[in-house]
Amino acid sequence: MRRKLKLIFHTICNWFNIVRLSRMKYAKKSYNNKLSVVGEVSLNQDIKRNISSYWKGIKANSRFIALYNKTNDAVPFDVRFVSDDLFYCYIDPYYNNAKAAKWMDDKNLYDLFFKEVRQPLVIARKINGYLLNKNYETTNVEAVVNQCRSFGEVIVKKSIESEGGHGVRIIDAVADVDELCREIQNNDDFVIQEIIKQHPILATLHQSSINTIRIISLIHKGAILILSTVVRMGRGGSRIDNASSGGIFCGVDESGKLRKYAYDVDGNKWDRHPSGVVFEGCVIPGLEKCKAIIERNAMRIARVCKMPSWDFAIDEKGEPVLIEVNMSYGQLDFHQMTNGPLFKDLTLEIMNEVFASRRKRLLRRVF
Repeated sequence: MRRKLKLIFHTICNWFNIVRLSRMKYAKKSYNNKLSVVGEVSLNQDIKRNISSYWKGIKANSRFIALYNKTNDAVPFDVRFVSDDLFYCYIDPYYNNAKAAKWMDDKNLYDLFFKEVRQPLVIARKINGYLLNKNYETTNVEAVVNQCRSFGEVIVKKSIESEGGHGVRIIDAVADVDELCREIQNNDDFVIQEIIKQHPILATLHQSSINTIRIISLIHKGAILILSTVVRMGRGGSRIDNASSGGIFCGVDESGKLRKYAYDVDGNKWDRHPSGVVFEGCVIPGLEKCKAIIERNAMRIARVCKMPSWDFAIDEKGEPVLIEVNMSYGQLDFHQMTNGPLFKDLTLEIMNEVFASRRKRLLRRVF
């Protein structure tokens, strides 16, 4: 009886975990935003039975599965789509340690973790209130401003938790010296970098923003798998390509070409960029080189993150430049809206692994 009570107690604690509730709230909000654009999807009894049969007792949210089928134009109906609540509440926490990622996913540490990978040139950085140069040596505001002036425009980023483009500023270091000084003096934990000159093909998608490649990878049974690739681009003259800041995203197929449609986070759909560029068939440069970098470096962060989302820019010569590695809470809808089910034929294998581990943790707490 005592063991049963313990099991009930820990199960309740697990379900009411604050982080999980927060993620569930995010998933619900994301669904409702898309629903207002895409519209309700009705499921007949045969499809409901197919979903129930495929997921075998796992509480897959059929509403998300229906929504992804509609945005992805999946024909026939594909039951393998992972619902956002399962992904954010169970799959991502299983593969990625969010607490550890808070200190490891720091842009000021990337040149230590990924030393051999090309990254934007660092002009200065601030760590825990200390203003440093690119070599981690102490410096002062005047020296940093003088260096920035030689670059003209610079980008100032929060080095920690800058998801969705938040905490990212592009500043003209010649015309806006006062603004640059305020950024340096008033903010902690940031990095100042050069502005990358991107490849002409990516620039044609949207000239004002650095349009980046987002790749999600997975360490599975000792192998590094590339699950899905999308290209993110700004619109309306925005300097930032992040979808949560108004940008759009388009899937990349197995041959390295953009798919027919791009989307925003609410499910609005385009077959060409608002600027007029047609997506379908556009070949993305440097893609195989990006994948090779991931295959060489994914194991370096495996202690903290086994399913990272990598962001690359491509320079004028077609060479990848590592912008960011999202080590927790990577975006699911980017990939499933454009490229289909994230795990494809591995879906059930992945889910069985995740939930088998969860059941073992609950049993260990009791016994």
